[in-house]
Amino acid sequence: MSAACALLALTTAVHAVSVDVLATGMDNPRGIALGPLGIILIAEAGAGGNPPTRTGHITAYARGRLTRLLTLPSVTVPAGEVSGPSSIAYGRTYAQIFVTQGGGGGALPPPFGDLLRIHPVSTSFVADIAQHEYTNNPDGVVPPDSNPNSVVVLDDGSKLVVDAGANTLLQVDRNGSVHTVAVFPTLPNPMFAPPPGPSVGGPTVQSVPTSVAIGPDGAWYVGELRGFPFVVPSHIWRIEPGSRDVYCAIGSASGACVDWISGLRHVVSIAFGPDGDLYVSQYGPGPGPPFLPGWATPGSVVRVDFDTKAVTPIYSGLTAPGGIAVDDDGTIYVTNNSSAVGTGQLLRIRP
Repeated sequence: MSAACALLALTTAVHAVSVDVLATGMDNPRGIALGPLGIILIAEAGAGGNPPTRTGHITAYARGRLTRLLTLPSVTVPAGEVSGPSSIAYGRTYAQIFVTQGGGGGALPPPFGDLLRIHPVSTSFVADIAQHEYTNNPDGVVPPDSNPNSVVVLDDGSKLVVDAGANTLLQVDRNGSVHTVAVFPTLPNPMFAPPPGPSVGGPTVQSVPTSVAIGPDGAWYVGELRGFPFVVPSHIWRIEPGSRDVYCAIGSASGACVDWISGLRHVVSIAFGPDGDLYVSQYGPGPGPPFLPGWATPGSVVRVDFDTKAVTPIYSGLTAPGGIAVDDDGTIYVTNNSSAVGTGQLLRIRP
C-alpha cells in the first residue's frame, strides 16, 4: 500500500510546526510504537462487524510504505465503536512485541480482553485482562467491563496495562499473573440529580483511563478521557512504582497516586519526549455525543512541562487522534482519524 505524503506549514501564536501525512488508508489506527531503522508499528482496530471480522491488523510503516504484518479480530461493540488491536509496545528487545486486544460492551470471546505477544506471523497468549476485571471488579461499577487500551513494558519484563473499561492500571508479571495497581475515581454524573439522603445516587462519570507511560522520574503516568457525558477536565495521574490496590482521588497531592495535572481535554494517549516533557494527544472540547457529534474535532497535541505543568499547544488540526510517540530527536508521531474505516492516517509533527 502506497503512502500518501503531504507537507503542511502551520503557524500558531506559539511557534511553527510542519506536519507530514506519512500514510493513510488505515482502519481505526490506534496505538503506535517506534522501532529500529525507522520502522513504526501501528495497531489497527479494524473495520469491526458483529459477529467479529478478521480486519484488525498489526501494521508496519517504513520507507514510505505500509505493510500489514498480522491479522487479528475486530468487532463493533454495542455503543457503535470498533474494538480490536488497541495498543502496541516493544519489550526489552525489539524481538519482543506486545499488543492489547480491546473489548468493551460486555464479555467478548478471546482474544478480546487479552494481552498478546506477537511474532512475525502469529500471536501467543500472555494474560487475560478481562477475566481479572470480571473476577475482581476493583472499581465496583456494575456490570463489570474490560477494554485493555495501553501497554508498556518495564525493565523487569513485567507489563503495565491500562484497562479503560475497568478504570484500572494493572501489572502483568512475567508469568502472566495480573495485579491491580490503581483504581481511578468515578464522579457523580451531572445529568442525574442525587436522591434525598447521603448517597450521590444515579449513574457516575467514569474515569476511562486511556494510556500509560514511564516518566523521567521512573514513576508511572496514566492519562484519562472521562466518560459520558464526556465533561472536562481530564486528569493525568502519577503512580508510585510498585504500588498495589491504590484508590486515586481527585486533587490528591501526595501518596502513591497523585493527581499530577488536570484541565486537559479527553486525553487519548501520552508519551514522554527526550526533553523529559509529556506529550499528549487529545480529543476536542466536548462535551461529546449525543450533544456535540463533532466532539473529536479539533483534536490536538499539547506538551506538558514536566517541572512547571505548563501546557503548550503543538498542533490542533487533528480529527479523533489516537496513539502518540516521540522520537529521540523530538519528532512526534500520532495516528489520526483513529475512529474511521479507510481514512486512518499516520502523521509526523516536527515542532
